[in-house]
Amino acid sequence: MTLHAFAQVLPSRPLLRGQSGGGAILAARCPFRNGAPVTRRESSSARGGVRGVRLTPTSKAGKMKSKPDKMRGNDNGYGRKNPGESGEGGLRVTGDESVIYPSPSPLPSPSPSPSLMESVQQGQKTASKDGSKLELRFDLGLPSTLKSLARGPRKSNSEATKHTHRTGILTVKCEDGPGLIGTVTSFLHMHGANIEDCRTHTTPGGIIVIRLQFEIPEHWMGVVREAFQTMIAEPYDMTWYLRWHSELKKIAILCTKEDHALMEILWATTRQDLPCEITTVVGNHDDLRPATEQLGYNYVHIPVDKENKAISEKEVMDCVKGVDVLVLARYMQILSDEFIQSVGCPIINIHHSFLPAFVGANPYRQAYDKGVRLIGATAHYVTADLDQGPIIEQDVARVNYRMSVKDLRNTGRNVECEVLHRAVKWHLEDRVFVVEDNKTVVFD
Repeated sequence: MTLHAFAQVLPSRPLLRGQSGGGAILAARCPFRNGAPVTRRESSSARGGVRGVRLTPTSKAGKMKSKPDKMRGNDNGYGRKNPGESGEGGLRVTGDESVIYPSPSPLPSPSPSPSLMESVQQGQKTASKDGSKLELRFDLGLPSTLKSLARGPRKSNSEATKHTHRTGILTVKCEDGPGLIGTVTSFLHMHGANIEDCRTHTTPGGIIVIRLQFEIPEHWMGVVREAFQTMIAEPYDMTWYLRWHSELKKIAILCTKEDHALMEILWATTRQDLPCEITTVVGNHDDLRPATEQLGYNYVHIPVDKENKAISEKEVMDCVKGVDVLVLARYMQILSDEFIQSVGCPIINIHHSFLPAFVGANPYRQAYDKGVRLIGATAHYVTADLDQGPIIEQDVARVNYRMSVKDLRNTGRNVECEVLHRAVKWHLEDRVFVVEDNKTVVFD
């Protein structure tokens, strides 16, 4: 017999473990009284009405029978009826015979929308069933239509190809706490997901950021987003984002006359190194139109001067409406606070110095005058404070006393292209988190 045991579904849920010797024992540790655990393997000594279950083998090979012990009263210690009586809560072991071990959910039962219910029902109709005789189901105290199958070990290749799988990326930011990562990963597991990559970081201020890349059966795609919001995100007050890998983000680019930063993004997108869709390129000069259109991208010329800056910004905003990120590829204009607040998406700028050194215009001249031995470039998010936004990526190149300002500029262009490329790529792949004190966490 194979028993798939799962540890810690939610922070306050029991931890399950199987032991052997004279029969298989299903034991539990439940939190009581200010979180102090009380462990009982025998139901006769369990506290709070918790029922222990001893599984003993019958005379037939591979068969098991269950002997649930008596429970004390009808209250399971959480002010609720026993799961076996109400049809809620608990861990179900299904096979030749069934037993129930109560693991009441600390979360309230949600009221799913009709669209959610329809998606769940469709998923249940098409979901593949595990062929083993013993299965575990996590029952989160939700309506039966939301009870998800907790899959055991991965199926063979022939079984796994029966249904189409899609790759998703889930990002989470919230206050850290015990069992939080297990809560998120268990939710994905319950919906048939296989986690391919998991990155986490907790700041000194107690904020945790999580990036999960996972593969999930296609029939669960319609339900997992709303279910996560109801079951996990709301109780933990999470800022979260879920995107399917096939969904490309839309970007727009602002440029002036220098072509190196713009062409780096256009070429990288053309060769599919940047997973995005470029909707438009806007320039305050018309110099880069031929190069842009030659690669098949739309170019819009919107002149900018002091007298018409407000009007020009409104035109630019109309051109980039609906994009997911706006990239400033050496766009030599200072955006107004009103534009930054109203554009409705993050703005990534490439500054041609190693910030916080040499803020503002002509940083290569400033670096030359200071006689530096390193020059650099910085990609950052744009804020109302000039060149002070959260830094995404930086790099440097060595220089020497023989180099002129022009030499510094030529050397710096290569650094700018590399830094901007990496910053845009990491943003498109949901690897960048802005945390406390204007800092970033980048899972590169």
